[in-house]
Amino acid sequence: MVTTDLTLARKFYEEFLGFECVRYAPDRLLLRDKTSANLMKQGKRGGFVIDVREVEEVLHPQHLFNHWGLTVDSAEEVDRIREIALSDGETYGLTQVNKISKMHNSYQFYFSDLDENWWEIEYRNNGITNEMVFENGDFKRKKKPAETGEEA
Repeated sequence: MVTTDLTLARKFYEEFLGFECVRYAPDRLLLRDKTSANLMKQGKRGGFVIDVREVEEVLHPQHLFNHWGLTVDSAEEVDRIREIALSDGETYGLTQVNKISKMHNSYQFYFSDLDENWWEIEYRNNGITNEMVFENGDFKRKKKPAETGEEA
């Protein structure tokens, strides 16, 4: 990920999103969530680390449908985070905060940060978690009768 202001980006990642950050070079920062931190401390896999680099200009800004997504435990948590985004967005360099929407059986909102990275905060109404999706494994498309030679 890239940013034009590593100091402000770090404030956003730590204070608003709750990520753990470490600056390991003058123009570089690593971030991870608390789950990833706990998994790594236990010697397990399954977490993520994002490498953020400071640049003069963001040459390829993201679009809304190419976003980073975070899942929370309730619709109320989505509402709470959106209220903070609206009230304190300037502090964190947020440039746009969209309305709450209900798509794909989720309750969510999208917003963009100072570097035109789009983020989604979502609660899944159907109770499906990321862990459940990964436990189910890869999606396997069922073949249509015409592809198998069987009659419909």
